[in-house]
Amino acid sequence: MALQALTPRPARSHWREPMTKHFMSDSPSIDEIMSVRKPRTEELWLPLDNDVLAEITEVEQLLAKARRDDERLNRVPQAPRLQERLDELHEAAAEAAVRFVCRELPRKQYRDLIEAHPPVKEGRRWNDETFGPALIAARVHRAGHPAGSGAGAVGHLERLRHQRPVRRCDHGQRGAVEDPFWREELRRDRRLRAELDYCVPRGIGHSDFLTWPDDDQDKALAWLEDKNERCAGCGQPRSIAWGDENAHRWVGDQTTCHACAAAESQAHLVREGEGSVAGVKTFPVPS
Repeated sequence: MALQALTPRPARSHWREPMTKHFMSDSPSIDEIMSVRKPRTEELWLPLDNDVLAEITEVEQLLAKARRDDERLNRVPQAPRLQERLDELHEAAAEAAVRFVCRELPRKQYRDLIEAHPPVKEGRRWNDETFGPALIAARVHRAGHPAGSGAGAVGHLERLRHQRPVRRCDHGQRGAVEDPFWREELRRDRRLRAELDYCVPRGIGHSDFLTWPDDDQDKALAWLEDKNERCAGCGQPRSIAWGDENAHRWVGDQTTCHACAAAESQAHLVREGEGSVAGVKTFPVPS
């Protein structure tokens, strides 16, 4: 070992392969170098289940909020249960992932690709809408499939991104949720139920609602709670309108809407008149 350590190291030019092994001369052109250079490749795994990816985003937002609320509210911690669900979703995403190989494009092919997708906006090098999918299709192919199969992968990803999934339960009912997790959460978590009661009728995505400032969320839910707490008949809060203890708090009153009176009188004439026609609508107009 000592002898080996003292042995002089051979000069660099002797222990490396000479360039002439690959090139015709010791001063190759850039084209010669690029012709023998192997393109770099990278491996990536893409989960192709859009439902799982969307739920991961939803649960991550709920988890961040639950952790904050667990710290400031005197309640049973909810973050651990959501963390368990998030772990399950990550496992499901990993199972749905497909291996792709991303290969470096030669310079000429890359330039040709840019020219094939000219910019439509001033100051851009390419078309922002079409260049990305074309680049992926040219660089990526699915493992075990021929080169160029990236175009099929892009098409599959685009279909997944745009399609609206139809979930079915065991009885084939359209729109039924297969996973009981969210049903259980809605029954257990009053805050989540209130958030969805506010969002769903108004077409607000729950994920979008969670991006609102906490103060805005609290005010929206306070408004909803106050609205739900009012009598459907008179609009007064049930806490001061219902119950025997409020029997002497209120007296009756009346007023006349003369516009409604005119419309109702006209409706009466139509109903009592000869040859009345079904479907006639009456309404008030200024005199």
